[in-house]
Amino acid sequence: MVFLRNHRFLQPRPRIFLIGVNRNKKGIAVDLATAEGIELLLRLLEDADVLLENFKPGTLARWGIGYEEVLRQRFPRLVHCAVSGFGADGPLGGLPGYDAAIQAMAGLMSVNGEAGGEALRIGLPIVDMVTGLNAMAGILLALHERQVSGRGQSVDIALYDCGISRACGSASLLSTSTLAASRLYQPSRQPMFVAGLPPARFTAVAVG
Repeated sequence: MVFLRNHRFLQPRPRIFLIGVNRNKKGIAVDLATAEGIELLLRLLEDADVLLENFKPGTLARWGIGYEEVLRQRFPRLVHCAVSGFGADGPLGGLPGYDAAIQAMAGLMSVNGEAGGEALRIGLPIVDMVTGLNAMAGILLALHERQVSGRGQSVDIALYDCGISRACGSASLLSTSTLAASRLYQPSRQPMFVAGLPPARFTAVAVG
């Protein structure tokens, strides 16, 4: 919400984004650092299909309600989905992450911006959006599998993985040298995307 509060035209209604993405939902505040909060969450999970959380890896276990240690045994049909910056393991495992940082680390900013200019952050939170879609796909697959096995499972989604997946096209082209450079230019009439190929692969340029 800080991003929205910095825009003057949104100052009279600072909760407009929150209202937009949470429309038609009911919400409650639960303090999971207390025994009462834990007990309330466990009661809510008794008839729940999915638990979606984006705490740093290991947080639920530290509160005594880790998926493998507690939730899986108590709610065998529950589908748990954990969204984090870099996952639980690896050299960056457990570190926090957010959209802008992942855009830079995944190389997405390097293929965005003006010709000859600096790398530029994509205006939309593209990493957050793709991560949400991947989380939804993983949850739906887990629910579908549960119809066969009768058991839930844990789905692990990392912002960094999702950011890299969106940059894979540019990365593969650069690594194989099939694409020398590409930019979006603004001519007098309409935008035009220009890609330069090595001479051995060059045939023609089509502008449509």
